Amino acid sequence: MIRISLLAGACLLLGTATVSWAQSVPGTAPLPGDDFVLRGSGDLTDADLQDAEIEDRDPLTDLSETDVDALDDDDDDGLRLRNTVLDEQLRLSRPSVLRAPVVRRPAPKVRAEPYDALGIKLGTFILRPSVDISVGYSDNVEESAGGAAGSVVTIEPDIVLESNWSRHSLVATLSGEYETFPDTDEEDDPSLDASLRGRVDVSGTLQVETELTYALDRTGTSDADVDSDAESGPLVHTFGGDVAVSKQFNRLTLRAGGGVERQIFGSTTLSDGSDGSNDDQNSTTITGSLRATYELSPAFSPFAELVVERELFDENVDDGGFNRDETAIVARVGTAYDLRGTLSGEASIGFIHARLDDDSLDDINGVSVNGSLIWEPTALTTITADIGTSVESTTLADSSGSLVYTAGLSVAHSLTEQWGLEGEVDVAHSHFMGIDRDETTITGNASVVYRINRAMSALARFSHERFISSVDGEDFTANSIVFGLRLQQ
Repeated sequence: MIRISLLAGACLLLGTATVSWAQSVPGTAPLPGDDFVLRGSGDLTDADLQDAEIEDRDPLTDLSETDVDALDDDDDDGLRLRNTVLDEQLRLSRPSVLRAPVVRRPAPKVRAEPYDALGIKLGTFILRPSVDISVGYSDNVEESAGGAAGSVVTIEPDIVLESNWSRHSLVATLSGEYETFPDTDEEDDPSLDASLRGRVDVSGTLQVETELTYALDRTGTSDADVDSDAESGPLVHTFGGDVAVSKQFNRLTLRAGGGVERQIFGSTTLSDGSDGSNDDQNSTTITGSLRATYELSPAFSPFAELVVERELFDENVDDGGFNRDETAIVARVGTAYDLRGTLSGEASIGFIHARLDDDSLDDINGVSVNGSLIWEPTALTTITADIGTSVESTTLADSSGSLVYTAGLSVAHSLTEQWGLEGEVDVAHSHFMGIDRDETTITGNASVVYRINRAMSALARFSHERFISSVDGEDFTANSIVFGLRLQQ
């Protein structure tokens, strides 16, 4: 009896020690923030764990500093969850840039995970390269009134390099587009976007974010600031740098940021073959922002934000004799929301005010409406939408600039794992202050996507663009159809 009692006691101690050890070993205990309770008894299979009832707690927004730090650095699942947690906490406090029409809507994606590219693992980084090649036809390749029709050949490379670290983050992106028009004299249209984005996790509640950006784009001949006799618009180089610090105090998050943007305009090719200077449009913009976010619940986080911007032009006066230097302020209140993964985004409303140093030009005042939305009504359908407000400078005589409102909607639906449908509609309306001029641009496209395998996809797309101006003779429409192939790794 004594031997039996001692043996039972030893087994009890061994079992207790084993449980304690298992809970302390990375990957063997529930992750902090999961807080799930298993109903039932007996040996549990993987299916049992998946069917376990989840308590009412959001693992992405309810984690404390201790919870975040507890995620195992050596465990891949814990590593990915930890980065997701930090990115989500920062997203709730991230401000919009005054010049940009809210957060850029992500491109719709057909849900076909078995055909997604896996990327190339380079040490602690993942490289995701791809290139789209397409050919098609447009009835207005110049996208201007009276534009000629012709064929279009497009090449779109894209490279993403992202870290897979337990702490901190570094993401480099490079994407471009090169359009050429073999049947017309229209100049080739290049564009390029590059960014280097980093995040330093000083602690579980203190993060520092930095970003360097570069963009190259060509202004269309329908733009109000392009000479009326221009054969092609100027190339625009945009350099940017931003830094922001975010600190969390329990449910309150404070974020302060600042940035500098430099724009350089190339020359315009005129109809007589000469070049027109655009040096009076070169400028440097300095931006500062403050944002406070309070998490009422995992689903709603109201915020208040203030953004101040100062734009300084290289030349004291432009070609029309106006001083275009300006100061702009936007104040807004809103809320970020995340309804259990099916609906997320943010919405805000406020007031925007811009004042130019030249007293002869009117101030720009208006309501600022911004928002973004990602909705997944089913596992096969993703809907994204956004709305934004911005102030754009101009060189038009007697006008202080334009107040621009934008809105967009996109839908992606998977018919099968390989076949998918995508559609998108965007609207932009510009109201110029001080003069009688309004412009509206409506664009839309519909695509059919077929994923051949993980490395190759085929698509067919129809696009439509309509430009409506209050100035006679500037309206136009453009329709195109393209067939393309995507190669990815």
